[in-house]
Parts: sequence; C-alpha cells; structure tokens
Amino acid sequence: MGTLDEAQSGYEHALALAHDDAARARGMCAYAEFLEMKRGDRKRACVLQRKASCPSQTACVVLPASL
Repeated sequence: MGTLDEAQSGYEHALALAHDDAARARGMCAYAEFLEMKRGDRKRACVLQRKASCPSQTACVVLPASL
C-alpha cells in the first residue's frame, strides 16, 4: 500500500526490464491505465495506448486524434 509516486516508479522500472516487445506492450497498456485512472493524465495515457496498440484506448476517446 505505497503511494502513487512509488507505484509510478514501479511501472517505469518494470517497463525498463521488459524482456520482449510483447511484454513491453502489455506493460505499457497497464501503465497507461494507471496514468489515466490514478493520475488523471489522459494525454500521456493516450500516447502510450496508441504506441502500444492497446486493445482498449479509453484515454484517447476524450482527446483529439492529432495527439
């Protein structure tokens, strides 16, 4: 039960350790969900969702396609 800062640091560390592209993409999708839901950072979440081709791009629904 750490803080959001610790959780964010954990996500970033885990992404750096991802062993292949598929694992990295899954991690980016999870991190994007965290950014959207817990941090309220829809812009960064959408960028990650698009980059990783996440199945659910919820953050991108409310942002312009040019992002």
